[in-house]
Amino acid sequence: MFEEDWQKEENRLEENILDAKLSREMAVINHAKEIQRKHALADELREEYQKLLDEASVRNAEERAFIEDRIQQIIEANKKIAQIRERLELEKHKIAGEIRDHRNKLFAEKAEHDANEMNAKKKLIASIRAFQRRALEERQFKQPEDLTTSAGHGLLDEMSIAELQERLSILREEFKRAEEERREKIHQLKNEREDLLNKTSQKINAFQLQVKEKRSSSAHRTTEKTVRKSERAKMLESRLAEARAQRSQLC
Repeated sequence: MFEEDWQKEENRLEENILDAKLSREMAVINHAKEIQRKHALADELREEYQKLLDEASVRNAEERAFIEDRIQQIIEANKKIAQIRERLELEKHKIAGEIRDHRNKLFAEKAEHDANEMNAKKKLIASIRAFQRRALEERQFKQPEDLTTSAGHGLLDEMSIAELQERLSILREEFKRAEEERREKIHQLKNEREDLLNKTSQKINAFQLQVKEKRSSSAHRTTEKTVRKSERAKMLESRLAEARAQRSQLC
């Protein structure tokens, strides 16, 4: 009986020892698995972190390329504006020169016309005075005055007083009509030049407005990208902090 009890106790002790060894082995295995899981998680986090860094690098390169492209577009737009302004100034000088030349030509034509008109008036006045002297002489001799008759000098262009008065009236009408045509021509030319200048100025203003809108749109998009970039950076920092904290806890 004693020997049987002793055998049972020995078996129980051996079973406890085996159970303890098995528990210890299972703990070691579980610990090894946990270490492997932590290593795998750390590798995964490192890969994700590297992926995020690569994405951020690509995005930064794209943003730099976008900004450089916008800057180049603005530079080209400024060059075009400078060229348009230069062409406009040249066109203004050209138009001003044409207007000045045309005005000088009109003044010269008017001066020539006025000189011819003055000579015609002088000749007409001289003829009228000659007829007046003749009429005075005829009245002195009590001869009836006939305004439709010439002086009788036998000249080819000799005219009567009535003809001279009619000629004077015609010359005045022609001069008045020529003066009106000259003024109308100057006014028309001035309007055409002003229309050309206005159209050119409108084109320049429209182009400047378009460039301004492009700059504003580019600045707005750049600001949005900057804001998104800041939020992404905060998220990356937060995830990196979490990953580092988790790695510290695992280690």
